[in-house]
Amino acid sequence: MSLDGVSACRNLAMLNCSQNALTSLDFGGQLPLLVELNASNNKLTGLSTLHLLPQLERLFLTGNSIQSLAPLGAVTELM
Repeated sequence: MSLDGVSACRNLAMLNCSQNALTSLDFGGQLPLLVELNASNNKLTGLSTLHLLPQLERLFLTGNSIQSLAPLGAVTELM
């Protein structure tokens, strides 16, 4: 499963891609209006593309194997 091409939905505000066996959050570009992302219960190990979500306020990642939370520092709107 891939999220490639989701960035074509420039006005997307909420995305639920939970339980899809995703190994990365590669959207294929920036999602400037996305405020909520649910990527729970996938196979994620990293968060390197979070800088492409400048308005992200809510992030759900339970059930993954995230190795580092350092990329969260690039998302200044997170609650």
